[in-house]
Amino acid sequence: MARVGGDGTGDTDGRYRFVNNTFILRQGQTSPAVEIFDGIESLEMHNNVFFRVGGAAIDKVVLETRVKWVAGRVSTGSNNWVTTGSALIPTAWTGTLTGANPGFVNIATFDVHPTSTSPLVDAGNGNPQSPAGHPFINPLFPPAFIPPFHTALAVGTAQARPVFGAIDIGAYEYTP
Repeated sequence: MARVGGDGTGDTDGRYRFVNNTFILRQGQTSPAVEIFDGIESLEMHNNVFFRVGGAAIDKVVLETRVKWVAGRVSTGSNNWVTTGSALIPTAWTGTLTGANPGFVNIATFDVHPTSTSPLVDAGNGNPQSPAGHPFINPLFPPAFIPPFHTALAVGTAQARPVFGAIDIGAYEYTP
């Protein structure tokens, strides 16, 4: 789903921040949701959903076997949702929610908006912080726009992301 740190041509030694994303792995997919390669300074993940179509546990949420940390392991996160039984969830994540079903409108049509009864609703971290000593300078938060649904939008036509209560986990906010 995401590969950070390097692409085989050199180390980035960079800082990476994933906030309010919805990672959907296909049924039977064995590759990791996030894999860290080569040199990296830090990884932070907040308010993200990790789900495999069919509901099976994810073998590797964050794979760190080929990483070279710049100054020791710095991998944090908060308020992520992961399918129960998934493996390789960073131990430094706080407020991680688990369950069998994230409560999407219709995963068969890839409509991953949360329903009113979804455990994602109002469960996000409204003020995600970077790890101490590794600030992500001027992060864009909260998400300003709604991701387009199965289409590319013309520049400047994206709709503002609505606000209903506390921020939801994932790419979409529940809208009544």
